[in-house]
Amino acid sequence: MEMLRRFNKCRLIGFLRKSRLGVGLLLVLMLTGIPFLVDYAQEWTLRRDPTPITNGSIVQMRARAVSFNMEVFRHNASKYYLIPNTNACDGPDVFLVSFVISKTGHFQSREAIRQSWASVKDVQGHTVLILFALGVPESTEEQERIEEESSQYKDVVQGVFRDTYHNLTLKTIMIMQWFGTYCPAARYLLKVDDDVFLNYHNLMEHLIGLSDDSEDLYLGWVHRRVRPVRNKNDLYYVSESVYSKDVYPDYCSGTSYVVSKDVVLKVYVAALTTPLITIEDVFVGLCAHKMGVSPTHTSKISGPVRFHLNQCCYKSIYASHHIKPGEFLKIWKLVNDGSRCSLLAKYTGLFMCKALALLSPVINQ
Repeated sequence: MEMLRRFNKCRLIGFLRKSRLGVGLLLVLMLTGIPFLVDYAQEWTLRRDPTPITNGSIVQMRARAVSFNMEVFRHNASKYYLIPNTNACDGPDVFLVSFVISKTGHFQSREAIRQSWASVKDVQGHTVLILFALGVPESTEEQERIEEESSQYKDVVQGVFRDTYHNLTLKTIMIMQWFGTYCPAARYLLKVDDDVFLNYHNLMEHLIGLSDDSEDLYLGWVHRRVRPVRNKNDLYYVSESVYSKDVYPDYCSGTSYVVSKDVVLKVYVAALTTPLITIEDVFVGLCAHKMGVSPTHTSKISGPVRFHLNQCCYKSIYASHHIKPGEFLKIWKLVNDGSRCSLLAKYTGLFMCKALALLSPVINQ
């Protein structure tokens, strides 16, 4: 039997070597398999470091975050919010607050999210709260629509700043301030863009499995050793006067990441004394680094790319980027159709959706 297996294996290898298609397949497997393995290796290496922090300045900053009083913001909500939604966290104890970062005009995206993954309000007895974070639109007509939307769904928090790309950092600071002020008992904060599909059950299972006193969690798809862009014409330009070093600290992709409630306060307090960078995820990474918080990588968040649609893949991941409004409900039904994936189908699906995501720039040329 062993000889037969070896013979068949040799025949297969011989066929692949002689076949152009076989060579192509081998190249694809090599090109996609290596980054796939690197992704999982990075997940292993970029774990939370339990080593005690001894740096004096970091210890002082962390102590300041612990004692920082967010209650002062309760008494002047109109200074910071057009729509404060101060009562959104009332009711059952909230485990996770999910803030969807949305452009003011993306009404279809918000509706699609409400009908799909945001329809989940409870996972294993743990309450989740979904809110949409907006800035101020350019037109009064759009503002009126937002106010009607807020009145209908009661899930909008709107700041007093213009809703622009360069104000995304202000939007993130706003949601952290809101979390610390109006929902301080919640365990975790999820920041997610409005073109991301979220598998709530998988993410919640992971968070529920963490210890009750879990701290310093900053979980997402981690960018490593990114250099600042010095070209003034580039969208991601950052001057040396704002950030002078050659490399940013590691940071989670802003498309979706989770932080524990202590990290919310740590980042917020650090932001008060950190020069503002309009690249939101870089800024959060800088603030986290300032507080001695390191990002934890997960291969189950797609980060800047989109996972290719595969049922068993999407049943296994946490989040996938670049989802169109018309796709949310379709993917939601696919993930929640009641079928189960075998272990082989699960890992094959994960490999294929990641491999095709890596190859998409080439395929789409």
